[in-house]
Amino acid sequence: MKKIVPKQPFISYILLLIISSIFICVDIFGNSLNIEEPKSKAVDVEKLTLETVMHENPGCPENSDCNQATGKKFSKWYQFLKSSKNNTEIENYIKSEGMPAPAWSTIEKYHDQEMAFWDSRCLAHRQKNNKIYEAILFPKGVLQDSNELFWDDLFVMLSPDNITKYQIPRNERPIYLDGIQIVYIKEENDRYLGIKLDAQGNISITDLITPAELPQLVDCPDLLKNQFKAEKNNKKLYHSYQCQTIWNIQSKKSAIIMYYLACI
Repeated sequence: MKKIVPKQPFISYILLLIISSIFICVDIFGNSLNIEEPKSKAVDVEKLTLETVMHENPGCPENSDCNQATGKKFSKWYQFLKSSKNNTEIENYIKSEGMPAPAWSTIEKYHDQEMAFWDSRCLAHRQKNNKIYEAILFPKGVLQDSNELFWDDLFVMLSPDNITKYQIPRNERPIYLDGIQIVYIKEENDRYLGIKLDAQGNISITDLITPAELPQLVDCPDLLKNQFKAEKNNKKLYHSYQCQTIWNIQSKKSAIIMYYLACI
């Protein structure tokens, strides 16, 4: 009598059923114990924020040379302004911590200084023998020039025999005069601050008003043209100049200001 030998496909089918049963049991057992599968390494990667994408040191301006301490100083300033502060509180903060203000620099390595800087957009400033950088500094209550860090010059002519020189942050323009003080607008994260400067560079905060007349371009009188100097701190900083009429809210009269242009 011949033995019946199972065919190979039948044996494979039986083995497949056994293996499937084992996997089903393991899956049920694992779920009952709440065993979690190992997480992908990608899940553990720190989420990128907009700040970290813009700069390796959060708080620093995009594409700037800026160290970690300076980034924290920027962040602290912006955080301070988020809540409603009165003018006195803001002035006190500026005196103790400083406020970010655009300036010029001839420093090629900032080391441990609290500043951010970039290559100047002006071609003349990128020459080998005339290196000048755009910078943001944190003046504490007063604008002061040094041999390597400096502000823009601005002249106010109240009358032909009354011309006063002021320091003002780079590329800022006053919108009116308050007596012998210039006032410009500083925009920070959708908040507008009235910054008042006297001839000594002292900073104060004021409530902004709309002057009776807005600034208008005019031809520069010779008395102001004679004040123009292209060089500052032995560097060729300026290319040209412009003049505007500006309203004095105290005298109720217009004065003429002249500011310098680094490049056009």
